[in-house]
Amino acid sequence: MAVQVHVVPRADGLLAAYAITVELYQVAALEKDGFKATVSTWSVGATGSIGIPLLDTLRDSVKDAVAQFINAYLSVNLRPAG
Repeated sequence: MAVQVHVVPRADGLLAAYAITVELYQVAALEKDGFKATVSTWSVGATGSIGIPLLDTLRDSVKDAVAQFINAYLSVNLRPAG
């Protein structure tokens, strides 16, 4: 799993562009020849711009993206007993 946050401030120092990505990578094989590769099998992300003084609010966006992954994972994987 990878969590990436990229922030690029504008030259005027007032705004910054951002990109948030949460992605799950797994090894997959082609049925025909068995060729294996690591591929992204699930991802969610957001892009936008934000005022520099508000950059710390991006934490909530990252938390929301990770929560989406956890909910998707738990929807197809049983929780362990106990």
